[in-house]
Amino acid sequence: MSSKKDKRTKDIESDREESQQQGGDDDQEVVGYEETLQSLFKPFMAEFIGSFFFLYIACGAAVSTGAKFETPGTVEIGIALSFGFTLFVLAFTLSHISGAHLNCSISIALACVGKISLKRCITYFFAQFFGSMFGTLLLAGTFASGYTQNCYAANKLGSGASIGDGFFMEVILTMFLILVVMTAYDKHIASPIMVPLCIGLAVTCCHFVAIPVTGTSLNPTRSFASAVAASTVHDGNCDDVWNDHWIFWIAPTLGAIAGALMYKFLLQEKFKDADQLMERGDARK
Repeated sequence: MSSKKDKRTKDIESDREESQQQGGDDDQEVVGYEETLQSLFKPFMAEFIGSFFFLYIACGAAVSTGAKFETPGTVEIGIALSFGFTLFVLAFTLSHISGAHLNCSISIALACVGKISLKRCITYFFAQFFGSMFGTLLLAGTFASGYTQNCYAANKLGSGASIGDGFFMEVILTMFLILVVMTAYDKHIASPIMVPLCIGLAVTCCHFVAIPVTGTSLNPTRSFASAVAASTVHDGNCDDVWNDHWIFWIAPTLGAIAGALMYKFLLQEKFKDADQLMERGDARK
């Protein structure tokens, strides 16, 4: 028992030494101050490929579900599960390479609290933007005209929803998502196995709530890419996709920053030594 405790102590101290050598501290992930284009290439490609598949598969499932089902509630459930499960699988596949943000709101939130560098945040943004655009435009090219009822899952205010309704719902739900993300990636308490599952479930829950109101954005680049794809539809059904589109940039961004700051300053626990960390680990068993 003693040898097991000693080993855990050494592992924790070793992680801390490595973090300090690279410029990190106990309250902050290691930020790559010496990041180069070469070191960011694989993370860039992971975010690009992940965003491409996320938009193509999740939005594609939303398109096919909306076209084939008309029972109230069936469409919403199908869309929510498609987004959640797709993100769950992609987070499992890519999180060891880039963290699998696949959402510029997440990248901005992590940059605001020093979890990633500004350079990495900007790199991820462009990867997510172009990956999302490629995914939705390819989706528009491979689906026939009979599948455009929901405008390629474009975000817009639902019937009866006001600008205030949509704005505050997107702020609150993005804040919730970021709290889950911050906890999931907190190296002090998170289980690596649970990270993809928790994030996928959080996205599913958000879709259950917001689909009738905003279509559920949480992700500005995803909303923009879907709106661009919807602009290729000329039957009059998608002419309003750019109305109030600003909501889906500003609200998720504000919610993400608020969620990150809330976790960092109100909820995150600070561990000063290895014994304290082990005590928390023992308590969680």
